[in-house]
Amino acid sequence: MMLLVDAFNVIYKFPVLEEHMAQGRLAEARRGLLEIVYDFAKKWKKPLDIHLVFDGKKNKGDATESEIVSGIKVIYSHDLSADHIIKQFIKHNARPADIRVVTSDKDILGHAKKWHCDRMTSEDFHKWVVSTLEDKPLPEEKPQTEDVDVGYWMSMFKNRRPGK
Repeated sequence: MMLLVDAFNVIYKFPVLEEHMAQGRLAEARRGLLEIVYDFAKKWKKPLDIHLVFDGKKNKGDATESEIVSGIKVIYSHDLSADHIIKQFIKHNARPADIRVVTSDKDILGHAKKWHCDRMTSEDFHKWVVSTLEDKPLPEEKPQTEDVDVGYWMSMFKNRRPGK
């Protein structure tokens, strides 16, 4: 599975990384996210092709556009936004349906939906990572049933008489 992660969007879901950001320690927050995602990928039972997309440059004056850190592909947007890079990545991928886009940005989620990508909010990604690292399964979500569906099925069962 390929994960395409809106990195700064996810950083703020981890309290320790959010604290680094609040204190202006961008490099530490970025490094912390890489460590968390690396540990997560090692514990996850299936192979993951992870792409973290960060806004801006790696460091002031640095020309690095992308690099691989511990098997994780890190992309820096430079003068473009991470949102733009993510959208272009999806658009130009041969199999966008194989991508799980991780963000809470509604515009990116809408773009990903248009290209039939799997989508996950940053909040749900945080839960997935934490549960994997703690070896705790996520609680199963109950499917939401629309009132229209309930009404339809209730009418179907009400109209049936026993023995017929």
